[in-house]
Amino acid sequence: MSTLGKLPVSLLGKCGDLGIDLHSVIPLAEKDEAFWLKLTTSTGAVEGKLHIPRAEPTRLLIYMPGFPGGGSTDFEANHLAKFLETNYTVFTIRHNGSLLTGEHSDYYINCQPRQKKAKVDHQDYIGAPAKYDIGSWLLEPFIAVEALGEVFEEIVIAGHSFGGLSLFYSMRELVRTRSKQLSKIKRVVSLAGATGRVRLGEEDPILVQWAEYLETDWARERVAIGDTSNNVERLKEAYHAIHDGQYRPPSNIHFVLVVPWGDTADSTDEYINPVEALDMVVTLGRGTLIIDKTSRSDSETGELAHDMSRFTTDMFLKIADSNWNPAKQILCIDDKGLH
Repeated sequence: MSTLGKLPVSLLGKCGDLGIDLHSVIPLAEKDEAFWLKLTTSTGAVEGKLHIPRAEPTRLLIYMPGFPGGGSTDFEANHLAKFLETNYTVFTIRHNGSLLTGEHSDYYINCQPRQKKAKVDHQDYIGAPAKYDIGSWLLEPFIAVEALGEVFEEIVIAGHSFGGLSLFYSMRELVRTRSKQLSKIKRVVSLAGATGRVRLGEEDPILVQWAEYLETDWARERVAIGDTSNNVERLKEAYHAIHDGQYRPPSNIHFVLVVPWGDTADSTDEYINPVEALDMVVTLGRGTLIIDKTSRSDSETGELAHDMSRFTTDMFLKIADSNWNPAKQILCIDDKGLH
């Protein structure tokens, strides 16, 4: 069967026009219904894996990783199977600028067929030959919603760390452009999301932390995103934009923000303070803030509390479900569960 023929009919435009670049589609042997593909709209392009459940798909989850992007691989390892079992189609994003043939690409791309194609095509990173900065990542969820949303009844967008910033920036653009997909978005889930308000200009701790992080060899061995000062400026603009209050999201969207912040040093987020989530709730005027006391750092493995590797799939499914409507605005996850 041809590559094109392996895509389900419902995702080929039977129910509407989708932004799937059909020349980019690579069937993946890891699942019966999994594909690497590129999504394109008038705004830009984004690549990643599309995972389709065996039942007729009605719900779409778009997952946006943080910086530099290994979170999509982690999601696929830890959460994907149960999301498929509960009838979600899942699109896991890989950032533009991610290295395709580097030392760490096996983990960050996690797709041998795509990496093999990159070598044949002499392509070093996703998006070549275009040059990307971190600002282009801010619209990756927006592009995915616009490209895939037509054939689904319900959309959930979720992201970790930087992914949280991009979720709210993309939501702002969806509202600003009056996207017809807005009525389908039921949940926005931010996990340890970078959603704070920049109050002190260039010297704000949020921007200082980013400037230091972006300059590391560790980051540049994984993504090609250009000049640090330009990236910090783009980030500053994005933080201001998500808090300007100009574009109010519709009431059908429930926002859930989860922050690792336990009672011990090894259970507190190393990068994100709960104030960042609170800032976002205040700006929105609504939303559910969840304090996660179960995440831990581990000096032996290098695991961080910020990674939220102990956040369970069952909890993820619960807060992503549009039928879950908590009575309280602030909740806690601990050894006794969510309360």
